Amino acid sequence: MAAEPDTSWIPNYHFTLATKDRALHRSRCSTFWIQASLFNPYSLQDWAILNVPGVFVLLAAKLAFDQPRSLAGKLSRLLLLPVGSVLAYLIFTSYDFSGGVADQGAINFVAGCLGCAMVLKLYEFTALTSRPVYTPVRRTEKVQKDGDHSRDEKGRRESGAPATPGDVLHFLLDPRGVSYDFGAQIPRAPETRNVNSRSSFLLSTLYRAVFFFLMLDVSLVTFQSVPGTTVSTLAGGSLYNPDLPPLQRYLTSGLLVLCCGAAPYFGLSFFHYVITLLSVGIFRQDPAEHPFIFWSPHNATSVRELWGKRWHSLLRSAFVAMGYKPGSALVGEVGGLMGAFIVSGVLHDIGMWGYGKGTDPWRVVGFFWLQSVGIILEGIWRKIVGRRVQGVWGRLWTWTWVMCTAHIVAEAWLQRGVGGAVNFVPEDYRPAVYLQRYLASSISR
Repeated sequence: MAAEPDTSWIPNYHFTLATKDRALHRSRCSTFWIQASLFNPYSLQDWAILNVPGVFVLLAAKLAFDQPRSLAGKLSRLLLLPVGSVLAYLIFTSYDFSGGVADQGAINFVAGCLGCAMVLKLYEFTALTSRPVYTPVRRTEKVQKDGDHSRDEKGRRESGAPATPGDVLHFLLDPRGVSYDFGAQIPRAPETRNVNSRSSFLLSTLYRAVFFFLMLDVSLVTFQSVPGTTVSTLAGGSLYNPDLPPLQRYLTSGLLVLCCGAAPYFGLSFFHYVITLLSVGIFRQDPAEHPFIFWSPHNATSVRELWGKRWHSLLRSAFVAMGYKPGSALVGEVGGLMGAFIVSGVLHDIGMWGYGKGTDPWRVVGFFWLQSVGIILEGIWRKIVGRRVQGVWGRLWTWTWVMCTAHIVAEAWLQRGVGGAVNFVPEDYRPAVYLQRYLASSISR
């Protein structure tokens, strides 16, 4: 008699109907026409269903372009918001995107965050009262001669003419507002690649993509190699090993938290470079439209600088629309800061819900709320002392505040087994694993 498959890792809102090589998951939230199951990347039907929330986002963006102030446009966007939000929730929590592979289950965490991001963008477009202004990055003659076929649409876009599908798609694929008015005030890292030469820019980006993929794998291997913990297992575990002396215990937990922060930094950067290669190399976009998404966050000299300048701003406009503006309208700048960080925390907590291990708002949302508290404390310091937090002591303060508070959110995620579900690449194809094995075999000789 065949052994029962291990289903302990499956999200707690699923039960499993086991077959030879496929498990069909039925979710409590699976209703209407959605057949909850493993996502099949080779199924056109699955891809069609998955893109339904994206259609609502696309329609809302189109209406924001064409009818930003008309009553009909506002009502239409207002109707799209609840329907699109419910569908995004149903779809992104009903599919298992891991393909039934337990140690790749964290992709469902990413899917939960993506579904929440779509809802945030829907709200942002619903709240828009003016048409986004297209402000293209300046192009040099060398770029134009090097094969840049980008559309010269500034005049038409600013004239109020109806937006084409290409306009809307360009707008959606530029969440930081690099080419739009709402992103004009967002700080960006100085560009070190040659944006005047497409070939040079692509080679530099390719090098960075390879390097950041390697560093992502190194951070994961380091995390998985820390002895005395079970945080890298599907069962999960605590950052803190009670069997270790206090100093060693907290040094170990600090290393684990550092890896938890390094993984999204390297991972998001890697995917950004891949998208840049496709956009500039295949779709012939201007290289200057794809600046770095991070600006050396380890060099931040204040908590405000870290989150406001050096961390990525992919959803900054959505956090402002849904968190900062309502919060500041209620209780001023303090309320705005807290509102923006709370919305960010909710997004990350919903990611854990997508993973299938419930939510933990006190610790997940609490960590992001504490970042706003850190910024408020810096504002109080500036009023008392007369100068802002900066320099060596500012960097020490920033690292101390973020690392200490990050233990809270890392503990919440790792206790639920997220750390054991991040093996997206088979071990035989992981460069850091190969290097680790090579070094181990060389030492043992």
